[in-house]
Amino acid sequence: MRQKIEGTDKFSLSFDEGAHNCDAVATDASDIKIKYRKPPIVERALVVHAEMSEEKFRLKADEWQAILKQEFPHVEPVTEWVLAVTEKDGMPVLDPTRQTMTVRHTFWQMAGKKKDHGIQIWPDKIAFNLLGGIGNPRDFDELEQLRQKWLMRWASHFEISTSTGVTLEYVNLLSNETLPTFVKDAGLKIGDALRLFQVLPSSLHQLHPPFDFQINVEGETEPPSSF
Repeated sequence: MRQKIEGTDKFSLSFDEGAHNCDAVATDASDIKIKYRKPPIVERALVVHAEMSEEKFRLKADEWQAILKQEFPHVEPVTEWVLAVTEKDGMPVLDPTRQTMTVRHTFWQMAGKKKDHGIQIWPDKIAFNLLGGIGNPRDFDELEQLRQKWLMRWASHFEISTSTGVTLEYVNLLSNETLPTFVKDAGLKIGDALRLFQVLPSSLHQLHPPFDFQINVEGETEPPSSF
């Protein structure tokens, strides 16, 4: 079961992390970094949103993709559909006049056959992604290094001067292997796990309203389940 946690802020986010049951690492009294002892995190992402016309994106996208391919050679275009549902005669039906299609361009560096880190671009945002796994949660410092190297290059290339929002995301893998204390009688105590991870795992720094915080849970079931 995968739990995606995201917070969106109009301006900036601090990359400190911590937990209720945690160790603290300090370089001095004013710089304390709190970390999970056994984090269930398997993915981290930072998304920067901006306003850009479709025309400008199309004009500059090919050159930007060529730049990214030099460092991120594994390229995958992903088609995303947004479907709208309306009501007709008391029944939900798809509204074909309100559906949209977007192509997400993804660029990855590989570690063997697995994706390690990468950049994804849409017409209105850029995402920096770190992929880890059990026992390899990565670190937001790595994400910050990726942002420092590429964010201003993206903004300069597409002539973007203002961000309309920043989203920080991480994905927890909720399983017997990652959260054994939340397993009872071969079942996961999902309510207890969600209560533990429903808050930001550190002190808040530089969060400016409006701020939105969301949790999404996907069950690895057949058929797929989510809430």
